[in-house]
Amino acid sequence: MRYAFTMTVKAGKMDEYLHYHDHIWPEVCRGLRAAGVTQLTIFRAPDTATLFLYVETAGATDLADATGPGSPYRRDAKCQEWEELMNAEFHSGWTSLDEVHASDQDWVGALREGPPADEADAVREFMRSGDGQALVEAGNALGNYSEDHPM
Repeated sequence: MRYAFTMTVKAGKMDEYLHYHDHIWPEVCRGLRAAGVTQLTIFRAPDTATLFLYVETAGATDLADATGPGSPYRRDAKCQEWEELMNAEFHSGWTSLDEVHASDQDWVGALREGPPADEADAVREFMRSGDGQALVEAGNALGNYSEDHPM
């Protein structure tokens, strides 16, 4: 499962927020992993206090059940302290975003048609060999390779 959220950091709190995340408590990392979080990434819109959180969980793990109030994650005192600190000092919660497009799901029909034969052959050769020259040939066939900017 994957999830996306946005939030705004309170005025004057961004540096401290970033410091906490640069020094995240080990209990929080362990707790999130144990809860099924396999990937967690926070992005910042340039020169703003707006953050975007992307989370992936193992299998069909529901993030709210795994990390929300009453979850085993929150029963760990340090994890509960972290969540309370983040919500009280830095923001008023995350707003869930709806997924509207995903290449791994929405491109299936378009990709099934496949690339022209010369492109497909070059890509297959690269995949078979793992050879750098095959990568160059695949990139040339796809029109995406140059010496200055390889794929």
